[in-house]
Amino acid sequence: MEKQPRLAKNVLITGHRGFIGKHLFQYMLKRGHYPFGIDLKEGNDLRNLSLTRRLFKAYRPDYVFHLAAITQVEEGLETPKKCLENNIEATINVCEMAKEMGFKLIHMSTDKVYGEGNNKKENSPLRAIYPYDVSKLCCEKIVASYKNTYGIQVVVARSCNVYGEDDGNYRRIIPTIIKALEDKDIVRLRSNGLLKRDYIYIEDLLVALEMIMDKEGIFNISSGENLNALQILDIAVSLLPDKLQYAILNKADKEIISQSLNFKKLRSLGFVPQYTMSKFLGELLCKFQ
Repeated sequence: MEKQPRLAKNVLITGHRGFIGKHLFQYMLKRGHYPFGIDLKEGNDLRNLSLTRRLFKAYRPDYVFHLAAITQVEEGLETPKKCLENNIEATINVCEMAKEMGFKLIHMSTDKVYGEGNNKKENSPLRAIYPYDVSKLCCEKIVASYKNTYGIQVVVARSCNVYGEDDGNYRRIIPTIIKALEDKDIVRLRSNGLLKRDYIYIEDLLVALEMIMDKEGIFNISSGENLNALQILDIAVSLLPDKLQYAILNKADKEIISQSLNFKKLRSLGFVPQYTMSKFLGELLCKFQ
């Protein structure tokens, strides 16, 4: 049964032109809310507190989904100072506005804060090592400090890897596959293809975010599907055996080898993922058959 929309609210999404942000914007619109967005691509830098304050005051949000961040592990390794400063400073300013204005903050974190290991629960030790992972862990600590000190309303979403349509980031596996097919080229894997991660389809993620937006605490978000890049490629190759080939570059370093999430807490709210990677790729790749 389709969920009934709640009363319409002003929903502000930071990073609304990113992959998750643009889908979340449309989802909130369809759910009957009034979504607004702030994005660095439009010249709106959340590290500028006076600008951030002016924009937040103009939008008067009831909810803020804080997605804006440097989100790629590889980019964090290439430019650690930029990654740390950007993610941390933006989060501080969003928390400042939560303290001033009293809106509900949905802070988008990542499974990378746990570091290496499987079946990670919300109370598992946080053992981030690499720059991106540590930046997101620092952001969580900042959010928790503002909650415990100033009483801001916040829920933290620790999401696994997200896939779906209209993703233009070619550092990720699905856009890499699509580009190779469009260019009639091979897929070049920067890793050894064996790094295992949980994956979730974008629409399932959006449902989960709506489920927790009025909750408190921390929620892991996953579908329970744990895959490496070679397994994803094998699914794609099985669908297009004559059109898709790949090469393993094995150049990735300093990344988590294996990780998975325990999301029983989210499932206790009634969350049931609707998509698998096989189902998604079957629908996505049919146009190339």
